[in-house]
Amino acid sequence: MFLDRTQLPPIVLASNSPRRQELLRAMGIEFTVKVRPTPETSAETRPEAIVRDIVAQKAKAHAEFTQASLVICADTVVVLGQRILGKPSDRVQARQMLQDLSAKTHAVLTAVSLQFQDRQQIFVESTNVQFGLLDDATIERYIATDSPFDKAGAYGIQDWIGLVGINAIAGDYYNVMGLPCARLWRELKAFLA
Repeated sequence: MFLDRTQLPPIVLASNSPRRQELLRAMGIEFTVKVRPTPETSAETRPEAIVRDIVAQKAKAHAEFTQASLVICADTVVVLGQRILGKPSDRVQARQMLQDLSAKTHAVLTAVSLQFQDRQQIFVESTNVQFGLLDDATIERYIATDSPFDKAGAYGIQDWIGLVGINAIAGDYYNVMGLPCARLWRELKAFLA
C-alpha cells in the first residue's frame, strides 16, 4: 500500500529536534510541533528497554492530542558497550564522550511511538557506527563549534565530525540523526492500514 499523505490524519511531532523536523518535512509529511516536557530517565537497565520506556513516557505526556491527531514521539540514545551516552552538559563531558567513541563501534538506538486515538505502536531501530581515531585537535575543533551540546553522544553524523571521523555505518543513516525514516514510513503504512 502506498502511503497517501492526503489521507493522513493531522500529525503532531512531539519533538523540538530540528533534525527530526527536517527529516519529516523531507518525507513530505506535514505536521505541527507540540512538546510537553518529560523527564528523560528510566528505571530500566538495558539500553533498548530504556529508550523504549523514555519514548513511552513522552507518548503518555502527549496523550491529550491523540484523539484528533496522530502523535509521533521519538528518543535517541548512543550506546557504547552497555553505557548510554546522553547529551553532554559541558565541554569536558563532550570531550570525554568523543575520546571514548574514538576508534570504536557504538550503537545508536531510536525508539519511535505512533499514537492515534486508542492505538499505539512503539518500535526501536538500531544502527552501528564506527569512528576512526579522533585526535585531540579534531575533537577540540568540533567542540569549538558548540555542535555537540544538543546531541546524544556529543556528535551529529551530519556534522563536520561525522564527515571526517566516521569510518563505517551499518544500518539506517537517518536513524543516527534521530529518525529512522524508512522504518517510520513502513510502520506508518501498517499502523494506518
